[in-house]
Amino acid sequence: MTIEKGTWPVAPDLKDTRREAIRNEAARLFAIHGYRSTTLDDIATSLNVTKGAIYYYFKSKDEILHAIVLVAMEAMESNFNSAVALQKDVVSTLYDILYGHVLAVLANRNSLGVYLRERTEMNEADRAPIDSRMRAYMNSVAGLVSELPNANHLVVDPQIVVLSWFASCNSVIQWYRPEGLLPSETIADILAGMAIRSIGFNP
Repeated sequence: MTIEKGTWPVAPDLKDTRREAIRNEAARLFAIHGYRSTTLDDIATSLNVTKGAIYYYFKSKDEILHAIVLVAMEAMESNFNSAVALQKDVVSTLYDILYGHVLAVLANRNSLGVYLRERTEMNEADRAPIDSRMRAYMNSVAGLVSELPNANHLVVDPQIVVLSWFASCNSVIQWYRPEGLLPSETIADILAGMAIRSIGFNP
């Protein structure tokens, strides 16, 4: 994306688009260089705008980080709600959640990667609500695991099951390449299927 320096107009209908451009570019740079090592000047230079243009949309680098993390959180929550709304059986619902989670991770891998690596850089006021929502998300999935037929046959706590599932699903951030041989849908199917089969059910 190339924008002539200092020429961003401020029409309301363009504001969200420009906030998104800043957020996405910052997420890319944070993922590559780290939050601390990336400056607002770096973001402005990469977008070919002035730092003042950045300040119009975000008050600080902290605010940009918060916006980035929200994208990842909202993508996962939306995926969960969509899967549950289909009202399938529990096994199918868990498969759909995990399948959609992997796709959400791949679609937002910079944002989620920043959350996983840089959450401790967030100020407490911003981090606490996000962490609370993440715990609620994980607990909701664990609650579904506990509703599985004969769930008492599980040899581990549902929370541990879910933690292991998401550790596997989130690992795609490290090794996925868009130019790879497998499409994202196939990767999502493989990981979701492996997760369900790991506790003795077929997806």
